Amino acid sequence: MTIPCWIDKNKDYERGYGDNMPEKKSFHELTWYDILFELGLYQKVALDLLTTEESIQPNDISIQEHESNNTCSTQKKISIKKSSDFIHLTKLLCSQSNLYWYCPACEEKNSFIFHTPYSNNPYHEIHKNVGDYLIENQLVENGDFEIHRKNSKIELNKQVSKFFEKNNENFFDVIITCTHNSNHQYIFNFLLKTEKKGDEIKIYFIKVGQYPSLADYQAVKKTKYQPFLNSLGFASEYTRALGLYAAGVGIGSFVYLRRILESLVYQAFKKANKDSSISESEYNEIEYETDGITKRRNRKFDEKITLLKDYLPAMLVKHSYIYGIISKGIHELSELECQEIFPSIQKGIELILEQLYEENERIKLEKEAEIELNKISTKIKSRDQNS
Repeated sequence: MTIPCWIDKNKDYERGYGDNMPEKKSFHELTWYDILFELGLYQKVALDLLTTEESIQPNDISIQEHESNNTCSTQKKISIKKSSDFIHLTKLLCSQSNLYWYCPACEEKNSFIFHTPYSNNPYHEIHKNVGDYLIENQLVENGDFEIHRKNSKIELNKQVSKFFEKNNENFFDVIITCTHNSNHQYIFNFLLKTEKKGDEIKIYFIKVGQYPSLADYQAVKKTKYQPFLNSLGFASEYTRALGLYAAGVGIGSFVYLRRILESLVYQAFKKANKDSSISESEYNEIEYETDGITKRRNRKFDEKITLLKDYLPAMLVKHSYIYGIISKGIHELSELECQEIFPSIQKGIELILEQLYEENERIKLEKEAEIELNKISTKIKSRDQNS
């Protein structure tokens, strides 16, 4: 089975029996595009605040001994620093670059400028307020190494936590403004939630609100397919799936995605049945033999897709197990797990829709070309007859 790029290749989802979810991105891998237009409401993204670097180095005394008798003792050196997640967060908050995405008011893609509470602060100004707390040249043998490690983490945790304090709350807003019309401003609300467990401080990055909704920004994806989806009869399912995901409803959004796949397959069957290539009993049941006796059972959904491979998009035929993932989400996974994998499933659905859309456009173009060419041919023949 070939696994598409939008599903974790190390996980087994065949017919929905896999127990693991696709791994989500680490915070330092997220861009503003991911955060504003892909991250669902109330999804928690953990930030690792600290990173520890350890190395073994010769001490100064042993270097002199080494020169004299070819022996060298070592000591452990430790550096505790701000993590890549923390550095990435501050870079994002200080970023002054533009975004290019869909403007719901203009109903087209435009360039946006955005502003955060830290946009006017140079990146280095923020970081000088949260210095690295380094512990170096601590001998493991002296018994103080772990104590210094613990103290250094406590100190840097205090500095990082203090950095995020703002009116005793850690809420902040990001405002983006359309460059085509400055009245088109959109706001995103975020929370940096601090949780302390013992000496460790964990920070979670959470989107807690936005206007317009994520569904409005997803409109750029549905606009292209809207007439086509209307013709197929499930435009409302696609819109509701996007809307539910935007509202933080994971399981409900999966219900509508599954209905889209079921509608696609059933419409393919009706076409195949009209062509007299597949009967209704063949579509619903499959024959098998056991102990020399022929029996029948209900045909599974992925088997229906294989049966109708000549009538369905290649993307769906190749990755028929996507239906199993969606079904598992509806019946077994939590709301949060469904929210986390929704973007990946959506990509798969959109690739399927894209193939259907392109095939529909090709057929439409062929018919238009045929009509126009026939008119030209008739006109030429008529002119030749009259000459």
